[in-house]
Amino acid sequence: MKTLFFVFLSCILISYNISAHLREDYYSQSSGKLLPQDIQEIIAKVETLNVLTQPEETKELRKQIGNLKLKLDFFIFAYKAKNFRGDDYFEVLRAELDKGYTQIGFFKDLYDAMVASNSTEIDNDKYQLLLKKSLQWRDQFLEHSQSRDYSLFLEGSSKKDVHLVEKRDIPRLVWGQVSYRPQSGDTLGEIFKNLIMFKISQYIKTKSSFTILERFCEIHLKLISFL
Repeated sequence: MKTLFFVFLSCILISYNISAHLREDYYSQSSGKLLPQDIQEIIAKVETLNVLTQPEETKELRKQIGNLKLKLDFFIFAYKAKNFRGDDYFEVLRAELDKGYTQIGFFKDLYDAMVASNSTEIDNDKYQLLLKKSLQWRDQFLEHSQSRDYSLFLEGSSKKDVHLVEKRDIPRLVWGQVSYRPQSGDTLGEIFKNLIMFKISQYIKTKSSFTILERFCEIHLKLISFL
């Protein structure tokens, strides 16, 4: 188990050992550059799902969906809550990714269960049922990705602006229930540094869970590796 010293050291390294582009790239501008490519890659993989798809073939897709979910949670302040028609594209997309992550996960787990049990065959009834549900999600997701044009929506964050988000909607996993919020013109590096330092300060003042602090550092190391 990591020692307290190691976790604090990790947090400090996250705060200060940030590559040059993270110190220079604006928060909102970065989301408009990074996320459209991610959603396009996911859409391309989802389009390959078919009645012959095997559970082990979905491992990379599920991983990509999970990574994009994490990025969306980080960039939540870069997108307006609703468009001019009152539609909440961000929440709809996030919910669809959640559903896909879960459904594809159930399907992928058939292979993991087979390996764990030293079996050579997958239960066909479970395979057919979970494949059917995965393909139903595929159809809905692809339909919405076209009608709502998720790629164009994610490209829409191209300025330095940040937007207000209701407290109840702020992802706790990434933003850690700290009072810090990104400001207009903040760079990625500034945001990571401030988030970590606020979390460390919160831990010291409230003596909150050490495990939560440890997990918080791990998540932000992961995010930095994505960006």
